[in-house]
Amino acid sequence: MATAQPPTARRAGYGLAAVTLLGLTVGASRGTAAVDNWVPVGGSGADVEPRVLPDTGPDLRPARGSGLRRQATPGRATSSGGADRIKRAYEQSRAGRTEEDYSRVIALCGEGISLGVTAETRKYAMRLASWAHNRRGEARARTGRDEEALQDFEKSLQYDKTRWRAWHNRGVSYAMVGRSRQAIRDFDRTIELNPRFANAYFNRGEMYCELKDHAAALRDYTRALQLEPG
Repeated sequence: MATAQPPTARRAGYGLAAVTLLGLTVGASRGTAAVDNWVPVGGSGADVEPRVLPDTGPDLRPARGSGLRRQATPGRATSSGGADRIKRAYEQSRAGRTEEDYSRVIALCGEGISLGVTAETRKYAMRLASWAHNRRGEARARTGRDEEALQDFEKSLQYDKTRWRAWHNRGVSYAMVGRSRQAIRDFDRTIELNPRFANAYFNRGEMYCELKDHAAALRDYTRALQLEPG
């Protein structure tokens, strides 16, 4: 049976495709969030995370005039020093562009959690740390530090298992070292979380090609082109 090919000439070998698609998990432009008070809205159900990328998730909705909440995390006292570090981490994330910036966000989040914060702020800090690990992993991958990048993607997912970008990026990392079945599982999870992300289908199709499952590969290539024609 002939090897399945994408319906257009966009396929140029997985090595090139993987590097390109990894880069495309990063938003092309930056968004900003009004920050009158950085504390997330309590009880709103909002998906709270730094709005540095325009399509990272729902908008950050800062509370207005609510002040720091004093509801302690069970078994841990709260600390204004801990909350201050998380606030500084958020402010750092807004200007973050380099590996060093992301490392600083990660460190501040860790310090803040260790010092003791409210349950709500702890949840926010974990999402912020997840974002920073994923971004640092992307920066490391671009400079060929694949093992360090993989460690960052894994850490990102430990903090937040809903971060589809980190699932996709870890899948690419697995694919680059020939761990095709693990890559497929990560692309599966990416698609569960974001079923309209064409790159995940394309990359999963590449993995199915590697495994000689040509029918599955063709289905994924076709779906990728339906989502992003041309």
